[in-house]
Amino acid sequence: DRGIQATYKRSYFDIIAAVMNGAGQNKAETNYNKSLALRVVGRIIPQLQVSGNYYTGKNNPADKKKDVFINFGARGKAGGWEYAAEIAQQEHAALTEHSFYVFAAYDWKTTTEYVNMITPAFRIEGYDPDTDLEYNFQQRYTLGVTFNLNAEKYVNRVMLNYEINEDEDDVTVDDLVRLEYMVKF
Repeated sequence: DRGIQATYKRSYFDIIAAVMNGAGQNKAETNYNKSLALRVVGRIIPQLQVSGNYYTGKNNPADKKKDVFINFGARGKAGGWEYAAEIAQQEHAALTEHSFYVFAAYDWKTTTEYVNMITPAFRIEGYDPDTDLEYNFQQRYTLGVTFNLNAEKYVNRVMLNYEINEDEDDVTVDDLVRLEYMVKF
């Protein structure tokens, strides 16, 4: 969105504040309400970054109700480990949504010619689309392994994931096995 942003950086933290106009990136500008965003990022130790975000604005021209989004997160790297976690809440009028995720992965470098790195990973995520309703919480557990086929990570890889899906309302949600080949060019 078009607007103005100010950033203040110190050795251990950043503060970013922005005021913007519009209905969102790549959308017709039919919303002339101003939105406010605030982000604080802390780097307490080199292996851990924590953040807090706040956003508010009237994004839907049809109902003119305010959206409020708040989240807190942490991420970092240490040795071959990479980890992240986040919790979030979004409110639109009387509707409140909650979500979270936790992720961990380890980069294991190999000595083979064709597979330079193998990365096993685990992710758990959950989503409640309406906190006022019972039995609508959705959760997914993902176990995966990525085979990096280049010396550079994320360029040429094969990823195999097994997803365990759960839904509180007892609607059958199938578990999934995903096999993906990704190349960056």
